[in-house]
Amino acid sequence: MDSRALLQGKKVRIFIDSQFFNYLLDNENINAQKILIWANAALIDSSLAKYIEFFRSKCDTSHDNLDKLDVFKFEIDKDFDRIEWGLRYGQWTFPHEFIEMDCKRFFGVEKLDFKQKRAIYLLIDFNELVNINDNFITNFLITDDKILLKNRLAFEKMLNKDYKYVDVQQFNIVNIDEAREIIDLFFKINEKYTTGQVSISEWQWYWYSFRNKVPFFNVHIDDDFYSSFANRFNYVLKSIDEMGIQYYKGTNNNTQINIMYYFNYYISLVTGIFDNLAIITKNQYNLEFEGDNYPSSISFNPKAGRNFLNAIRTENQELRNHLIEYNDFILLLYRLREVIIHKEMLGKSFFTNEDKTRYTILKIDELTERYIRVCGDKNQKYDSFTQWGIFKHKLLPETYFLEPYHFANSATNVLIKFSNTYLKLLGEANYIDEERKKKDKTEEDINFLWIMDNFQECHLGF
Repeated sequence: MDSRALLQGKKVRIFIDSQFFNYLLDNENINAQKILIWANAALIDSSLAKYIEFFRSKCDTSHDNLDKLDVFKFEIDKDFDRIEWGLRYGQWTFPHEFIEMDCKRFFGVEKLDFKQKRAIYLLIDFNELVNINDNFITNFLITDDKILLKNRLAFEKMLNKDYKYVDVQQFNIVNIDEAREIIDLFFKINEKYTTGQVSISEWQWYWYSFRNKVPFFNVHIDDDFYSSFANRFNYVLKSIDEMGIQYYKGTNNNTQINIMYYFNYYISLVTGIFDNLAIITKNQYNLEFEGDNYPSSISFNPKAGRNFLNAIRTENQELRNHLIEYNDFILLLYRLREVIIHKEMLGKSFFTNEDKTRYTILKIDELTERYIRVCGDKNQKYDSFTQWGIFKHKLLPETYFLEPYHFANSATNVLIKFSNTYLKLLGEANYIDEERKKKDKTEEDINFLWIMDNFQECHLGF
């Protein structure tokens, strides 16, 4: 999704593509189940309903959690040429033929095919929902419709141009992953931390998120470096959300400086996690090597920590192989850290794409781009940047730009996998699995497992 002001409203209104959700629920899709947990919770919890409401398109369903939602479908009264819809709303608006006619021009056809027609009628319903003019509500359509997602910015431009709204209306067409992310950030910006069933504190949210994502972390009461590892990981998760909030506030000078602040902090935290694990390793194996009296030599950075890495190979070959496997990822983060902390910093700017969307971006060199590509970067279907946030402009074919928020999301997914395997190779057990195996569980054990299960089942964010 492009960077735009999505979090400024007091409430979000979600319009669900029922046919799409039927398919997801038939296949036990976790993200669809999570969103409907929130949707059903909002039906009975006024503290949630204050912030969010859900509608769905007209479609038969055998899934109770989807069937409970209000159906939003407008119909034309032939006598009065009036469109009425939903259970609560009604107003005069443009006949739907106007949109259909424009879409025929848009596709360059005289007759819409089945897929085009399905997409357009879903767009018509969503248009009428957006037409319920309330500046304090932000509207979203969740769908997997390829026509709508691929052309979402073009449809938004078309509808605003042809119907000359007093204020530019947002037609926020999102896929399920984008919806999950945006809903979560909307609640956080309103200081509401919940897993859909239970309200918790901000500290608890990030602690539960960390324990859920890094189950091979075990509390070592007498080891400050394990505590530092956990604290830094919590701050990493929070810094991602802070970048996300700025990203979805739109692109301007204020959001740019805030994104850069949290991005620079993020890079120092991730390399700090590497350093924590390096020190834990040295202490666990009592490693001795040339230069071991210099703290900077205890590092995963192949240049600074060459002797340290050789010492690891002697004690634990699997651990050294793991570091080699993630060598490009490690080099990428240390390279960014070097520029941010010790050199000129990364040049920040605004980037206006060919579709007129605007972003906060960083200029990176070709080697940094190569490291990102080797880490598994891929193009995205409906966005102009890659999964890791890489932009290229056709007028500047030799220049690479980076969007910080999407980079941090992707890099942290790799960091989680790296850290879990590293801790496992150090001999750490999966704490959650070990708790489940206990025959005589204490009340504290039972409560912890319930929290982990509830968080995994219900949380929407990263």
